Amino acid sequence: MSPPTEAPRSPVTADDLERAVRHAVATLRQAPAAAWEGKAGTLEWDC
Repeated sequence: MSPPTEAPRSPVTADDLERAVRHAVATLRQAPAAAWEGKAGTLEWDC
């Protein structure tokens, strides 16, 4: 059996990075304020 072939990857552009950051910010802004003070599992620190 031959290994799977991957499609050639395009380089990441500045527009790609800007889009990713915009999506991340939009998603994080939806979190309620109280969520930023909650503990992350067993970690000792919060966000």
